[in-house]
Amino acid sequence: MSQTLQAGLSEFCRGLLAALVERGDRHLTIGDPKIERALPGILRILWEEADKQYESEDRDATYQLMRIIEGLSPDPNTGVFDGFWSTVNQLQPFVVTIANPMFKEIELNLSKDTATESLSSLPPVLREVSRRSADLISGSQHAA
Repeated sequence: MSQTLQAGLSEFCRGLLAALVERGDRHLTIGDPKIERALPGILRILWEEADKQYESEDRDATYQLMRIIEGLSPDPNTGVFDGFWSTVNQLQPFVVTIANPMFKEIELNLSKDTATESLSSLPPVLREVSRRSADLISGSQHAA
């Protein structure tokens, strides 16, 4: 992750959404309890990777992952993952579309080819955590 990319929550969310599209997911629902329950698992993935990068003495990658963790972490007063949903919302109109702000449905606009290309342009560490995180969200959406 020590490439010139400055990874923050926005870059991570782009990678995560691209990985979801790669898996065939085309929609997210803002505040969906299944997704909300997956977000702490995503934080665990990011912490594990930050620990790995720290142990390998890649301070730049560790710092970038910590920036993502800070942005993704829930509000300490409410426990709500506002940073995640706000960042996803800010990716309009290219990556996502919220057709009607009164509804909570987010459409993922990327084609599968564009999603794959977007992921391949990410540094390997960010690509890997994006895909692992998408596994958690994708699995939570398809669970009964």
